[in-house]
Amino acid sequence: MDLHLYPNALSRDRARREAVRAQGILFDQHHFTYPELFERLYRAEGLLRRPMEAAAQNMFVHHSVAAVMGTSPSPGLVSAYRDVLNELKGTGLEAVEFARCVALIAPELSSSARAALQRLQQIFERYQRCLAQAELVDRGDRDLAVLVFLREHLATGTMPTVLWGIRRIVLHDVYQLSLVHYALVSLLLKLAEDGGVLQHFSDGMNVEAVTFAEFTWQRFVADESLASHVLPEFAMRHRQGGTLEALSERLFTSGPQAELLAPDNTLAVVAAPGRAREVESIARDVRGLLVQGVSPEQIAIVVRNLDQYGELFESVFRRYRIPAWFRRGTPLFHLPLVKTMFGLLELADSAYPRQVLLKVLSSTYFRPGKDWPDDIVGLVNGEGYLDRSHVPLQWLLDEYVGRLQPGDEEASRVKALREWVEVLQVALDDFVAAPRPFLAYLEAFKGLLIQLGLFRVLGMQPDVPLYVIQRDREALRQTFETLHEGAEALHLLGDPPLPFAEFRLLAIDLLREVTLGQPARDDGAVRVLGVRDVLGLDFDVIFLPGLADTEFPQHYSEHPVLDDAARRALNRAAQVVLAEKYAGVLDRRLLTKPLLTTAETAREEPLLFFLALQAANQRCVLSYPTRTLEGETVFPSMFIDEVLRHFRQDDAGEPMVKRIPTLPSVPPPAECLEPGELLRRAALAWRATDAQADRAASASLDAALASQGVMVERLRQFATVEGARKRYLFDATSSTHIDPACFGDIGRTIDLRSRFLDPQHPWSPTMLEDAAACPFRFFAKHVLQLWPRAEPDYDTSPLVLGELAHDILAEFWKVDPPRDARAAVQHMRRVAEARLARHTARARLGHPGFWEVRKAELLAVLEDVAASIAEGQGDAYRTSYLEREMTGVTARGPWSIWLKGRVDRVAIQPGPLGISGVLVQDFKYSSAADRYRALVKPEALGKSSFQLPVYLVLALQQLEQDGHRVQADAELLLEYLLLKDPERKVGGLQIERAMLAPDSPDGLFDGVQRLMEQAIAGRFVPQPAEGKQTCAYCSYAALCRYWTSGVGAEAWSRRGLDAME
Repeated sequence: MDLHLYPNALSRDRARREAVRAQGILFDQHHFTYPELFERLYRAEGLLRRPMEAAAQNMFVHHSVAAVMGTSPSPGLVSAYRDVLNELKGTGLEAVEFARCVALIAPELSSSARAALQRLQQIFERYQRCLAQAELVDRGDRDLAVLVFLREHLATGTMPTVLWGIRRIVLHDVYQLSLVHYALVSLLLKLAEDGGVLQHFSDGMNVEAVTFAEFTWQRFVADESLASHVLPEFAMRHRQGGTLEALSERLFTSGPQAELLAPDNTLAVVAAPGRAREVESIARDVRGLLVQGVSPEQIAIVVRNLDQYGELFESVFRRYRIPAWFRRGTPLFHLPLVKTMFGLLELADSAYPRQVLLKVLSSTYFRPGKDWPDDIVGLVNGEGYLDRSHVPLQWLLDEYVGRLQPGDEEASRVKALREWVEVLQVALDDFVAAPRPFLAYLEAFKGLLIQLGLFRVLGMQPDVPLYVIQRDREALRQTFETLHEGAEALHLLGDPPLPFAEFRLLAIDLLREVTLGQPARDDGAVRVLGVRDVLGLDFDVIFLPGLADTEFPQHYSEHPVLDDAARRALNRAAQVVLAEKYAGVLDRRLLTKPLLTTAETAREEPLLFFLALQAANQRCVLSYPTRTLEGETVFPSMFIDEVLRHFRQDDAGEPMVKRIPTLPSVPPPAECLEPGELLRRAALAWRATDAQADRAASASLDAALASQGVMVERLRQFATVEGARKRYLFDATSSTHIDPACFGDIGRTIDLRSRFLDPQHPWSPTMLEDAAACPFRFFAKHVLQLWPRAEPDYDTSPLVLGELAHDILAEFWKVDPPRDARAAVQHMRRVAEARLARHTARARLGHPGFWEVRKAELLAVLEDVAASIAEGQGDAYRTSYLEREMTGVTARGPWSIWLKGRVDRVAIQPGPLGISGVLVQDFKYSSAADRYRALVKPEALGKSSFQLPVYLVLALQQLEQDGHRVQADAELLLEYLLLKDPERKVGGLQIERAMLAPDSPDGLFDGVQRLMEQAIAGRFVPQPAEGKQTCAYCSYAALCRYWTSGVGAEAWSRRGLDAME
C-alpha cells in the first residue's frame, strides 16, 4: 500500500476525488499533506504536550517580546518575531542550540547585529519557557519531537503505527521543504519497505527554470544516503501544445536564441488601463469560457498578491454572476461587521472624535428599538460636533431641539438618538474604567454588543441578503473563537490584568491574519488562487493578472528582526550545530544555507512564475495594469519582457500584447454581462438618434434591459430629456417642442411673479450676485434653498471670525473712536474682550486650542485696524448707521422692486444744505484685495457687483426716512474695509447719483430688473459667468452637470471662437 504526500490541501483533495472515481472508495486515509501526516504521527505516539493554535502562539510571542523589550510591541513586530522563531525551528534549531550558534559567531559581526541576535535569543528562551509553563508545543517543537521518535524507530527496526501496512511513500510535487521536514521525509523513505517515489512538478526539459536547489526536489538527488530508497520521476501531465509548451522549454534559458515563436491562442498578453479594467476583462473571458461549456473547476485565476486583487475579483465576479471559490478567505478586518466592532473599541479608547462616532452611529449593526433621525450625519455635522472633550453630542442635541423646536416626531427621534449616545458613552466608560484580564474584557465586550443590539440585528431580516447574514454570523463566531484561544493562552501564563489599550492591540494582533473561509460550491466554481497554491494542480485555462513591476516578481527587503548579515553569520555557526543534530539523517552538504538571505529568497520568484505557466494545460492569459488609480504609469513585469523576447512581433499579424481601451466596453446587447454594460449600450444606441426612433432595431436591447429589471419606457423618457438637454442649453428657442422644466426653465408652467415681487421676500445683494454668477446656482440656493453640507473643523471657521469682527467693529464705532492710536487700541481691546466674553456658542468656535490661536489673531487684527482708523480719520465723515438691517422699495416702470440688506457702516458728511457726502463701508475679514478691487470697478456695478450699490440705495432711503436731507450733488462713496489687508481699504469709488436712478438705462436697476425678469421667467439653466474655474468650487456642480454633460466645454469653446472672429 502506498502513502501519498502532497504540498497542499488542494492537490490532496483532487487526488482523493480521482481515487474515488477510479477505485470507488469513499475515503482514502493514505493521502496527506505534510503537516497532516506529522500531526498524525505526533498524536499516534501519545506524546503528552498538546499542540497549540496560532492564536496562542501569537499571545506567547507577544508576552515574550514585551517581557524582553519592556514595552508592549506592535502587531507587526510580534508577527516578525513569530516568523523568525518558526524559521529557526524549521531548520532544527532549538533555543539551546540557537544560543550555541550565537556564541560561535565570529567577533567581526557588528555590535548592533550581535545585540539583535542576543535579544532574539532572550525572546526565544522566554518563548520556550511560556510553552513549558502552558504544557503546549508549537508546530516546530511537534515536528522535532516526531523527528526524534522516527530516528528511534529506524534504529530499533520498528515501524510507527501510522505506517503499518505502508510499503512505499509517494512524494508529489516536492517543493520548499524546511530542513526538519526534509529530514522527516528522509526517515519515512528509509522506514518504508520499498522506499519511495519522488514526483517532480514539471515534465519538461527546461532545467534552468527549476535549478533552485533551495526550493526543489534536487536536495533528494544530492543526498547519497537516499539513493537506494527514492526513485525520482517526472509528473505526467497533459501536454500543453502550441506556443505555451514551447515557451515552457525556453523560459529563463540562456545561450543562443532559438527561432522566435509565432503567437497563437495558447498564450495571450493583455495590458489594461487599470486593475478594475484588468479584472473586468478577465471576467468577460471567463464568462465566455463558461458559455462554451468549459467546467468552472478547470479555470483558475492565479494571483501573486491576493490582498490587492481579492476584493476586486469578488466584486466583479458577483456582478458578472460567475461562481468563484477563493483559496484565501476574506480577511476578518475587511468585513463590515468586524470593522464596526473594532470601531467601537477605537471609540472607547478616544475622545469620541466625530468621524469615529459617526461610523458607529451610521452603522446598520447598531440600532435601538426606537427610530432615529433620518440624516444622522447631517444632524451631527450641522451642530458642529467635534469630539466629547470639546462639546458633548448630548448637549448639542438638546440645544438643537431647544433652538429649532421641531415637531413631536422629529423631537422624539432626536431624543432617542441622544439617549442611545448617553447609554453608549456610559457603557464604554465602564468598559475601559479599570484594567482587567483578557477573558474578562471578552465577556464584557459580548455584553456590550448585546446591550447595543448587535445580536438582534444579526437575526433574519427580509431586506438583508441571506449570504450576508450567514457571512456575518460566521465572522462573529470565528472572531470570538480566535479571541478565546488567545485568552486561554494568557490564562495559562497567569492572566494578569491588562490596560484597555493593550487589550485592544492584542485583539487586533490575534485577528489581523485570520480569514473567513469560503465553503466549496456543489455546482463547481472558478478557482482564485495564490501562486504557490497551483503546485500539484493543473487547469485547462489559467489567468495570471498583476504582472506589474515590483509586484511579480515581488520586491523583497531584509527581515526587520534577522537581517542578511546576521543570517550569513548564523549559517556558518549553525552548520556546525546542525551537523551534530542531523548526523546519520542528512548529508552535511545540505546544511550550508539553513537560513536564506533576501537575495536567495528572491530567487524563488521566477520559479513561481514558471509554476503558474506549467499549471495551464490549454491556455494561459498574462495581464498587467498600465495605470494606478491616481493615473500614474505602471511598467510591466520583467516576466512579461522575458515572455515577449521569445515571440515574433510581425507588423502584419496580430500584436502579441492586446491593449484594452481606457473607456468601459460597450458590447452588443447579447454580450452584455451586467446591467451597467446594458445601460452603456442603451446610452450609445439612443444618443445616435432620437430615443423614440427605430424601435424595431432595438428590440433585442429592450428585451435585455427588461431581463435585468430595467423599466425600459421610463428609461427612454429620461434618454429623450438627456438627448435634447445639450441643444436646449445652447439655444432654448430651437427646442420649443419639449418641456423646458426638465432643464431648470420652469417659468412656462409656474407663475413666479408673486414669488419674486413679494414685499415679504425682498431681494438681497447676495441673491443678485448669485443670479448674475449663474442662474442655476441662484435657483438651487435661494429658490430650492439647498444648502451644501459642510463638515465641522477643529479650526475656527473664517465665517465665525468674520461675524465676530463685524460685531466688535459695530460696538467700537458706537462712539467716535479716539484719535490717539494707543487710546484707540485700548478701546478696541475693551470692546473685543467684552464681546468675546458673551460668545457662548462653543461648538462654532472649533477646538479650544485652535480658538485660542485664532482669537489672538483676531484681536491683533482688530487692534491694528483701530490704530489705522485713529491715524487716518478726519473731521469729514461721522458714523450714522452700524450693522443696520435696511429694507427699501424702488419703482421701475410697472414694477416695485423690494431690496434688503444689512449695512455694516454708513458715514455721512454734514454740509450747509444737508448731507454733502455719504460713505458706505462693508467689512471683510479677508486680505483678498484683487477680488474686491474687481467688484468696485465702474463696469462691474449693476453687472456682477451689487452689494455696495444696493447698500447705498438703502442707506439713502433710510436717511430720507429718518428726516435727513441729502444734497443733490452729494459725494457718494463705496468702500470695502479689508481687515487683514495692510492697505485696509479697497474702493473709495465715487459714483454718480444718476446711476442709482430707477429709469437709468445702464444704471443699477437696469441690471437688477434684468436678473429679476430672468427669475420671473423661470429660466434657471446653468450659465456660469466665469467658466469652469468658478464651477470647480461650486457646491451645486453635481446637480447642474453643466460640465460633466459636455455642454460647458463646447459652450466655452464657442465663446473662444466667437472672440477670435
